Amino acid sequence: MTKINFLQNIRVVVIEAAMIVLVCAPTYAKNLASSKLYELLGETNSISASFHQKISYDLNKGVAEQFRGDFLFLKPNYLRWVIEPPAAQEIFSNGDKVWIHDLELEQVVVHDFNSDLLATPIMLFSSSLEEINVTYSVTEQKATKQLQHFILKPKSHSSLFTRLELVFFERVISQIIFFSDDQINAFSFSNTETNFSPALDLFTFDLPKTAEVLYNYER
Repeated sequence: MTKINFLQNIRVVVIEAAMIVLVCAPTYAKNLASSKLYELLGETNSISASFHQKISYDLNKGVAEQFRGDFLFLKPNYLRWVIEPPAAQEIFSNGDKVWIHDLELEQVVVHDFNSDLLATPIMLFSSSLEEINVTYSVTEQKATKQLQHFILKPKSHSSLFTRLELVFFERVISQIIFFSDDQINAFSFSNTETNFSPALDLFTFDLPKTAEVLYNYER
């Protein structure tokens, strides 16, 4: 923006000032929204809950698939994510290794830790403010004293989803929704507990004796 000569007509100053407000206000609002989101995520060091996952492939046809389960999460990278039958699966992480257990196939795949392997929405709690700002454009819907609702749009065109919505009730996560071109994937949480001290051995997976074990790293 051209530097204003304060000897010019005062009308020019007013117009320039208005332009600054119009340009800067959206950026400030987005930064404020991401800071608010990071603050809410930062208030949760550990969380456990039941989840209900609904997948819709066509909005006009309603819900196509549903899954239920439970999870336990401890910052930074401890996770225990259990999906109930008929699509029974278990994902464990102790921050060093990740175990993915498909109960129907009786198969366990063991990886070195990589957050990309933990395809669960709860891993957002480990994101830094910088990671949020680099990865997403964040806006906040109109909030109430009890409800906060954020919309995150990925900045990368290679993202697997086009929009992500996080809903907090009384400052605790209550819903996460992923939107892509061909489906909506919604997680609702209940029986939620936060900020307790779970035993770390809960995040280490005991290999079943009858399962096939595949090690996806150098041993």
